[in-house]
Formats: sequence, structure tokens, C-alpha cells
Amino acid sequence: MLYIMFFNKRVIRVNKNKEGFTILELILVLVVMSILLYISVPLYNKTVKDVSKTNVSVQIKSLNDIAASTAKSTLKKVKIRFESNTIQLIQMNEVAGVWQDESIIDIVTVDSKLQISTLEEVIYGIDGLPEEDKTINIISNSFNLKIDIYKDGRIIIQDI
Repeated sequence: MLYIMFFNKRVIRVNKNKEGFTILELILVLVVMSILLYISVPLYNKTVKDVSKTNVSVQIKSLNDIAASTAKSTLKKVKIRFESNTIQLIQMNEVAGVWQDESIIDIVTVDSKLQISTLEEVIYGIDGLPEEDKTINIISNSFNLKIDIYKDGRIIIQDI
């Protein structure tokens, strides 16, 4: 212990056995944290992108399943309308009529960061299958999806 006297009035005790971190230890911790951050940020971004793609894919697949089962169970045509950032599930009210007497079953608003490139409609007949092949492109900041819906009921979702 070292005692310092100031003008013979005060005594300050200075401990030479200092506890704490050295500058070298602090720099080492910062370097390790920087390396971990450098590794984790790209992994996080990739995970968020994959989750977004999976979410959109599941929504579209489930809407197609709902449209097919609704058309089969009600014996009325059902169509899915893809436009800007909404997807509408629409049912024709007349069994053999035209689309002027239609009712909207459901409206799904996709994420605001997503954009459906063109207006497309997939019409499901009473057999639960699409009447024609369609391709829908969904554009996002981080990914682009191409959705192919075939007359035989297959749905192929690709990252382009």
C-alpha cells in the first residue's frame, strides 16, 4: 500500500494491486465480438429471407388447396385472383353461370414488401383442378418466386 499525504491533512490510499481489465483484454474481446458479428449477420439475413419465402409458399399452396376443395365440395367454380399485393379467393354463385354473380370467400394481403408482377386468375373447375396452366411471379427485395400452377393440379414454386 502506498499512502499519499496532501498538505499534511489528507491521506489517500493507493492500491498497487489493481483489479480490472487491461487494454489488451478489452481489444481481444472486441475482436472476438466483431468476428462473431461478422459471421452471424449474414446467417440471420439468410434465415429471414428463407422464412419469408417459406411463408409466401405456404400461403399460396394453402389457398390453392382451399380453392380446389371448395370447388369440389360446392360444385361451383372457384378462382384465385393474384393482383399487386393481395390474393382473392372468389366463388361463382351460379353452378353453370358466369362470373358476374360471384362472392369473395377470402382476401389475403401479402407482405407489403412483396409485389405480384401481373394480374393473374387461376380458375378451378368443379373437379378441383385448374382449367389452364398459369405462371405467377412474386417479386420482393430479397427474392423472386416463380409459381407454376398446372392443369393436373401440380404447383411448382421456384426461386429465380
